[in-house]
Amino acid sequence: FPTRRSSDLIDFGRPFYGTIRLTLRGAGKGTRLKINDFQYVCNGELDEQAFCRFKFSKQKIYTLTWKGRFKESDIVDIEGLEISE
Repeated sequence: FPTRRSSDLIDFGRPFYGTIRLTLRGAGKGTRLKINDFQYVCNGELDEQAFCRFKFSKQKIYTLTWKGRFKESDIVDIEGLEISE
């Protein structure tokens, strides 16, 4: 599980090629999250997952920003999805 350096930085401790997946619980419908330059709009379901399927990069720190009623406690899991280069 990665370290959160602040409310908007997710640090995995080492660079990896791939993407990240956030599992959200109770995020309000229409809340907008941004993971680096990928934007996700919450659908308001009890559990949902935000991740970019088609754009991968090599990095260790991801930036998360949001608008709306989102709270950091709405994130129940953060995963690094490593893809073979």
